Amino acid sequence: MNVIPFRPLFFNTQWQKSISPPYDVISKDEEDELKKFQFNITHITLPDTNAIGSNLFNEWVSRGVLYRYPKELLIVIVQEFEYNGKKMKRFSVMAPVQTSPPNGDILTHEHTFGKYVGERKDLMKLTRCQLEPIFLLSEKGDLLDKLKRYTESTHFQNSVEEPKGVMNYVYLVEDKENISEILSSVSGSRAIIADGHHRLQATRELYEEDQQNRDFWKFSLSYVEPADQDSLLILGINRVISSGHSLKDYMGRVKDYFEVLQVDNASDAKTVVLYDGQYYSLIPKDKAYGEAGIDDIETYAASNPLLIDQILIKKILGIDESTILTDVYYTGDGREAKELVDDGKSDFAVIMPQWDKEKLFALMEKGVQLPRKSTYFFPKIPSGLALYQDVL
Repeated sequence: MNVIPFRPLFFNTQWQKSISPPYDVISKDEEDELKKFQFNITHITLPDTNAIGSNLFNEWVSRGVLYRYPKELLIVIVQEFEYNGKKMKRFSVMAPVQTSPPNGDILTHEHTFGKYVGERKDLMKLTRCQLEPIFLLSEKGDLLDKLKRYTESTHFQNSVEEPKGVMNYVYLVEDKENISEILSSVSGSRAIIADGHHRLQATRELYEEDQQNRDFWKFSLSYVEPADQDSLLILGINRVISSGHSLKDYMGRVKDYFEVLQVDNASDAKTVVLYDGQYYSLIPKDKAYGEAGIDDIETYAASNPLLIDQILIKKILGIDESTILTDVYYTGDGREAKELVDDGKSDFAVIMPQWDKEKLFALMEKGVQLPRKSTYFFPKIPSGLALYQDVL
């Protein structure tokens, strides 16, 4: 990886009120609540139109709501949170990473929706700014040790708490010695993209299309995390099915491809679970693997989204590319998925299990491209901590 220090844009307002979750995991109710604060980042990342968002962004810069930091730096972030009753701590560094032209040092693992790429690309081009970071996992090196040593020797400059109780401690690394130390730990290593496939693709397309500013689009604002942290949690993204697809009408065909067992809940299951008021665990049959074109069952057994999207959603339900964005809603929150079914707003939910990290990385190493919305890395990185704008 080629990582560089930068001069970020920071909010000159109440950070706590200005940040948000990433734009693509925010519900409409959450968006409405966040936008009650006039300087929340969602006014730009989720505007009524991209032109409105761009105009507002330029206004905030001219008024000093957003200001450019006077020195080049790296941003170290420490997240503290609790998961399943266990306290955890996660370390990372935020900075621009070279992502264009592709040279094999950034491994992707999910396909993208052209519609979403186009929307992000349009907004980024209008603002000439990267509003949110992509999320990269650094495969090798001693990045974790260096981040721990640095944060133990100094004090954070700011902190913000997210609604789910995640504390984010922000350290601004300005001195050249520490910058050099951190950069040396990732130099030459590869990275796996965890989140932000659409933003990465938008940046790469702008690199090809916007020749005048391609030196800027050559880099993607990134959150780089050491992959060897126990606190790296990789959850599944649930699929919530609507538009008249009653599970009872399709259960016979489901049983052609999966062993179906009724269970008490989804939390104890290690497999995909369907929920329509009752819970049903799914165990793929050889027929499912065969028709999905999967030969290496042992490796691909962890790749439940591939079977679900190809067999359940496309083959059994008949949902194709023209209707998938209206018939399928994606959420990393299992409680939200269940509530949508219980409230009668959706037909049934596909509850995805937590990933086995080593098996997922093995798939990535093989270059396997999973279906869109296959992984949910928790916790997310807040939007609004720092922005990366082209120097005009």
